[in-house]
Amino acid sequence: MCGINGVVGLSDKGLIKQMNKVVTHRGPDDEGFYLDKNIMLGHRRLSIIDLSEKGRQPIHDEHEDNHIIFNGEIYNYEALRNQLKKSHNFTTNTDTEVIVHAYEEWGIDCVKKFIGMFVFAIWNSRKKELFLARDRLGIKPLHYALTNGGVFLFASEIKSILQYEEVKPQLNGQALYNFLNINYTPGEQTFFKGIKRLRPGHTLLYKNGKISIQKYWDISVNITNHPDEYYIDMLRELLLTSVERRLISDVPFGAYLSGGMDSSTVVGMMSQLVGEPIKTYTVGFNEPWDELEDARRISEHFGTDHHELVVESKDMEKEYPKAIWHMDMPQRNIIPTIMVSRLAKKKVTVMQNGLGGDELFAGYRRHKWLVAAPNVSKWVPPILKKNVLEPLSRQQALPFDVRRGLKYLATAGEYEKNYVVLAPQVIFDEDLEQLAPDLASEATPIQDVVKPFFDPAFKHDFFNQALVMELKSYLCDDLLDRFDRVSMAASIEGRVPFLDHEVVEFSFTMPNHMKVRNNEGKYVLRQAIKELVPKEVLQKKKQGFNMNNYYWYNGYLGDLARQLLTKENLRESPLRYDYLQKIMQRRTSPRLFWEYAQVWNAVAIEIWRKMYLEGDLRKPRFDMKYYL
Repeated sequence: MCGINGVVGLSDKGLIKQMNKVVTHRGPDDEGFYLDKNIMLGHRRLSIIDLSEKGRQPIHDEHEDNHIIFNGEIYNYEALRNQLKKSHNFTTNTDTEVIVHAYEEWGIDCVKKFIGMFVFAIWNSRKKELFLARDRLGIKPLHYALTNGGVFLFASEIKSILQYEEVKPQLNGQALYNFLNINYTPGEQTFFKGIKRLRPGHTLLYKNGKISIQKYWDISVNITNHPDEYYIDMLRELLLTSVERRLISDVPFGAYLSGGMDSSTVVGMMSQLVGEPIKTYTVGFNEPWDELEDARRISEHFGTDHHELVVESKDMEKEYPKAIWHMDMPQRNIIPTIMVSRLAKKKVTVMQNGLGGDELFAGYRRHKWLVAAPNVSKWVPPILKKNVLEPLSRQQALPFDVRRGLKYLATAGEYEKNYVVLAPQVIFDEDLEQLAPDLASEATPIQDVVKPFFDPAFKHDFFNQALVMELKSYLCDDLLDRFDRVSMAASIEGRVPFLDHEVVEFSFTMPNHMKVRNNEGKYVLRQAIKELVPKEVLQKKKQGFNMNNYYWYNGYLGDLARQLLTKENLRESPLRYDYLQKIMQRRTSPRLFWEYAQVWNAVAIEIWRKMYLEGDLRKPRFDMKYYL
């Protein structure tokens, strides 16, 4: 795992060094550069495979025409190496060199050969062209910008691009609007005007000042009709293969263990494949809803070398500004995973994770409502939706979850609107009009933002449309991006076996009843692992690897919010003091879960805004008192 940076159209060694410097956490082991006329490549190395100096990047082909920098892992690199060495000379044992020779051999189609997670850049010094690629699911991030002066920049993290003085950090209001609605911004947009994300499964060619983007992979829904045992057995086999692939490493490895079904599956399969106790790591909060006890039971069951960390609300004061810096955007549920990753780094460098199981196999509570939505639409007359349910859902005096239920009924049959309500939407339109009136009046409505993910030519049901949408947007643009940042903040490589593309492709051949059955999700996964994990895991309700908004707000967050979200501090903010003050003046209650999420988002936005839009990005401030 590494960090990559590059510039075309400029020769400034100081700039590429500074771009590299701000992402030292992505690769503390080494750095390397390639500089030529109007081209600069920079690389930070976290050594995982071939720890020798030969693995240092950039790496070039035998003709020194193609120069590569790479972030990620190609799990089938040895098989490809054996195939390529018949016609290419290898000087290292790295997967990086396999990529550059594969590019020589197959051109841009080389990406179709790779099994793994990756972003890479190849500069062809003969053709004077830059080739960028991102893995199928978007496990690794890649950002780019083209300035008015014709300078093209790319980087693993946006903060590197912002080191170039011609790229001014300007707020993208649409991205902020999206974030306030659903906690992330889908698609290629970022929080900064002019800086974009390369989409998953896409390549980018930059030549003569022009950007050309192509899609090389997409999710395809091809439902088949086999006995249940076929899907169960195949899934178990594919997952075991995927976990085994992700054991490739020349450094110590472990796993995040929450005690839930997905992480328990990964740890259980790792334990079957490795002849020694797996190092497992869990974060808890000493609250009734944490998962420390669950994780301990799983650890005992598999005999892991288990480690725990307890995070308290007061840790926000010490950790939060730097956590926002690592994210490049406002975020809330990040501190626990950063801290447990830091604990893991003391003994391991690679960690497997259960991310993706819920999105593939319908593990969220909302998924059963997605299955039911087409029938609900038939049961609820349009006149009732328009004249009763919709107006009633806008009544702010009603509890937030009651309003969500009413909105679900009122929008049933309108796919984009119905999905956003279930996403779950953090704030509703009538509330957002009070919190951020300028954004609410100028931005594209959130249902239109997600609409492109619901392809009108897509002939499958709403349930599968929503699952595809979640993989392409929520999983990639929120969960995976967050996971990459929080693990790399501690110089940990995170691997996600559920998101092997062969597992993903197989999941979309399954009939709906293999995912949701008897009003319960993940049916096929439960059956596939019932002999592997304790039965308590299969019966456990979905909980999540985060902190509860109420308990967090009832501790340090509440005090922080009252100090930070003042009328004076919000004078230059798009957020309105009066709306936030109404929430903060109410008596604390677990029923205000989503209202506290809005306050927490506001805290994150204000720290981010002052850090990124008003601060010195070469010398960021991590003292919380600076932001109050």
